[in-house]
Amino acid sequence: MGCLKRIKLEFVRSPFKSPAKPLRNPAQVCDIFKKLAKSVQENLIGIYLNDDLEIVSFEMLGIGSSYGVSVAPDEIFRGIILSNAQSFILLHNHPSGKARASDGDREVIGILKAQSKIMRKTFLDFIVLADGGHWSMFEEAEGGEYALGAIN
Repeated sequence: MGCLKRIKLEFVRSPFKSPAKPLRNPAQVCDIFKKLAKSVQENLIGIYLNDDLEIVSFEMLGIGSSYGVSVAPDEIFRGIILSNAQSFILLHNHPSGKARASDGDREVIGILKAQSKIMRKTFLDFIVLADGGHWSMFEEAEGGEYALGAIN
């Protein structure tokens, strides 16, 4: 007989600087993670926030090819739950330099919107970061500043 597995959650320092205030717009998020814009592979990051829209933690969810990255939704929600976050933002880069959502991005957005309602978590934004710009689900749908419960 083997031993039971125990979950060990560890938070570690990262090379990204934490903002001094709550997040209010996609530009702030892009400024924090701007190093990713120059990556030659797609990276998907989950950013987990508390009720005051302060970053609790972030997680590198996947590193893909120059054409895409794929992560199962349950992997995204695991980090949200373990961080005790109330809302989340997904950010990924487009090595092509095109700062717009692909058809695949929009399909994922639809799936995650539905699942976040079931999980009672706020899917605040999905951001595509590219060298020289970004696209934001929040800006396209709402605009202005982030507010808790803005998108679900």
